[in-house]
Amino acid sequence: MEKIDKKNEASVKTGNKILIVDDDPHMRSALSLSLKKTGKEGDIFASAEEALSYIGKNFTSGDVPAAEPTINQSPYFLILSDLNMPGMDGISFLNEIKKYPVFQSVPFVIITAYGTIESAVSAMKTGASDYMLKPFDISDFERIVKNAEKFSSSYNILRKTVKDKECCKDNKDKVKDIISSNFIYRSDAMKRIDEYIKAVASADATVLITGESGTGKEVAAKRIHELSGRKGRFVAVNCSAIVPTLLESELFGHEKGAFTGAVSAKKGKFEQADNGTIFLDEIAEMDKNLQAKILRALQEKTIDRVGGDEPVSVNARVVAATNKDIEKAVSEGNFRDDLFYRLNVIRLHMPPLRDRKDDVIALAEYFASVYSNKYFREVSGISEDAKKYLLSLDFQGNIRELENIIERAVILAQKDKFLDVRHFGSFEPAFYAGNVSYGGNADCGDDKSAAGNTRANGTGAIITNGADNNIDNINKDGKDAINESDKFNGSVSSSESADNRAAADIFNGSGGRSLNIKEMEEKLIFAALKETGGNKTKAAEKLGITSRTLRNKLKELGID
Repeated sequence: MEKIDKKNEASVKTGNKILIVDDDPHMRSALSLSLKKTGKEGDIFASAEEALSYIGKNFTSGDVPAAEPTINQSPYFLILSDLNMPGMDGISFLNEIKKYPVFQSVPFVIITAYGTIESAVSAMKTGASDYMLKPFDISDFERIVKNAEKFSSSYNILRKTVKDKECCKDNKDKVKDIISSNFIYRSDAMKRIDEYIKAVASADATVLITGESGTGKEVAAKRIHELSGRKGRFVAVNCSAIVPTLLESELFGHEKGAFTGAVSAKKGKFEQADNGTIFLDEIAEMDKNLQAKILRALQEKTIDRVGGDEPVSVNARVVAATNKDIEKAVSEGNFRDDLFYRLNVIRLHMPPLRDRKDDVIALAEYFASVYSNKYFREVSGISEDAKKYLLSLDFQGNIRELENIIERAVILAQKDKFLDVRHFGSFEPAFYAGNVSYGGNADCGDDKSAAGNTRANGTGAIITNGADNNIDNINKDGKDAINESDKFNGSVSSSESADNRAAADIFNGSGGRSLNIKEMEEKLIFAALKETGGNKTKAAEKLGITSRTLRNKLKELGID
């Protein structure tokens, strides 16, 4: 493990350090330099296993994660990890380190090459906070650090406003409910539905919401609850996601000893929604025996806990939903007709998004704002071309599909202010970078954030993935620097000097094939030796490495 500017042990509890894991020694050197340039402390490890071993010895009790302390007891305010590493990869490391309560609130950033962006985006959807593309410049690193510091600051404020862990969890749940319950629309169809909801919300009658998957049935249910005046919670249950043998206990609760593993009594969802609303999603998937018990709960306003002797009174309004043809299910005997009539007091149908295209842009802008805040992006709008692209889609997955598209686009936007068409494409460089093929040059105009391009912003130093001491050659003006990545597209963003044009040629193999790091090193070494007439000392100086490092490289290549 490499420690950067490690101070005395008192600093361990201030959360002012960065944990870095990368198997590539060149990247570790570059990241070490980045720490020094930004004035940050850090611990750098060559593998996830090494990092976890260190964490296990220093911040936990034995092999069991320690009890959750306050946020300030984490020594790190940011974790950076490479995605593809031998042994445990970045995503597995993410899953392992988040098992420790002390690190659950620490932002986790994936370092990845362009060819693995899709995996990085998937990692963000499963818990990572952000990703950083290789090669990266110092401004990218500073942005990641700044976002992590802002998150730590806001989280500390949140912890000060709540008394304990459970209050904090409840507060987060409320924030999540507020975000997800916003009823966004511009179409006349949804305006009529909203007016209907406002008219029926205050009644205690049951509601049945139908519509395709992803049309916003749960959002409509939350809207009903918000306008109902009920003081209790909104509790959602996906009836198709829980096996029938467990669904009864989930809905009605159980007493201690009711079955193996029932070590204590537990309230079910109906009791949790007392004086509030319970949303039974995909109710048509429910077992008919359990349908009978739901019918009794609606009729009697009581439920029976599994293993219980006495009925428990509940006052929960029931809102049910299905994406099935429920009338057909009733006629075929798959759904109880008496329960159907109990549920179908107030009927609401959510139209598919393709039938209300006026809502697409409004929803897209809303999701862009939500995910821009979540992922610390600065997206302030959607370009006209991007809007036309979104309106051309038929959205078979409805609002859920649109949300996923926007979330991924915001993640990919990085430093971009506006979402553009290229952010919505596949992960193939030909689409994403615009008119670019492997080994070709991207024609992106003034857009310096297009994936696959080497980036130099004119003020930030460019971080390379090159030989040991190449990092010493980083130029503050972003000039005369050569950048590398696992799949480099051949474009060099720097001055128009002859040296840089020659450098661009080095990165392209035969037939425009992109080169790996070893092949790039070999070409760079041969070019330097040729230019210096075989003088190894001068070649090493030109490459920005020591003569000893050059000799070792030549030995690896089998050249005397």
